[in-house]
Amino acid sequence: IIPPPGQLWPPAAEQTLLAIAEQEFQDAAGRGVTGRPLLWQIAQADLRDDLLAFLDADTRHRQQFGLSPLREEVPFGIPDTAAAENWPAASYQLPDGSAIRFRGIIDRVDASPDGRDVLVLDYKTGGSRSYSGLDNDSIDKGQRLQLSIYSLAAQQALGPGVKVRAAYWFVSSREGFKLLPQEPVSMDDDAVRQRFDQGIAAILAGIRGGVFPANPGPVVYNANLGVSSGQNCHYCDFDSLCPSRRSKWWENLKNRPENRELLAPYLQLSEPAGETA
Repeated sequence: IIPPPGQLWPPAAEQTLLAIAEQEFQDAAGRGVTGRPLLWQIAQADLRDDLLAFLDADTRHRQQFGLSPLREEVPFGIPDTAAAENWPAASYQLPDGSAIRFRGIIDRVDASPDGRDVLVLDYKTGGSRSYSGLDNDSIDKGQRLQLSIYSLAAQQALGPGVKVRAAYWFVSSREGFKLLPQEPVSMDDDAVRQRFDQGIAAILAGIRGGVFPANPGPVVYNANLGVSSGQNCHYCDFDSLCPSRRSKWWENLKNRPENRELLAPYLQLSEPAGETA
């Protein structure tokens, strides 16, 4: 049973959580995916510590917002799932009159006791540095539409009179169990909705016009490869195969007079005035 806002998780919850973890550890070991024994022992200890720290962080979170978990792993726009509840696709009408539909799976939905205040959470287990732009831009130059879409999906599913916000929750001791953005995103906010309009309109204009620019982004150190490369390339399987001069090629491409009008919506979104990629 999930405790109400501000109430501690009982000791039985810790025992249950650790028992589930032990079962998962055994399953992983049985599949042979755990690596060297000593490193695996260290990883297990870190995970146990994080799980217990999560319960404490969850208590503080519920107390701060006055909410408790309502649903988890909620699909929207995906009817053929085994979930207990399936929400409809999130439908959004753009300023030009066209409509677009979104689907996905929401990690967690918290609600106040009266159900009128809702916080949608997307769990993140990695680092938060690349998400810091959300505090200044609700879609982070078009890179992070997810929270606005989740907020929209929950709002439409739960009906009028419910205030919905959304945030990423970085669930690790390393990241301090922080929320980003610090002020969760709400599509009830006119500025958030207008920015979402701008982002979706620019992206759709590119898709409809066949514009898919290969923008590597600013050059930063890539810890995965131990070399410097474009920020947008870090999780691409072909990063090590692309030419090292890709950033220069992008600069040349976007500065050609014949490309300026074609790339204008994308550049206005991804490289606001006064900034460079």
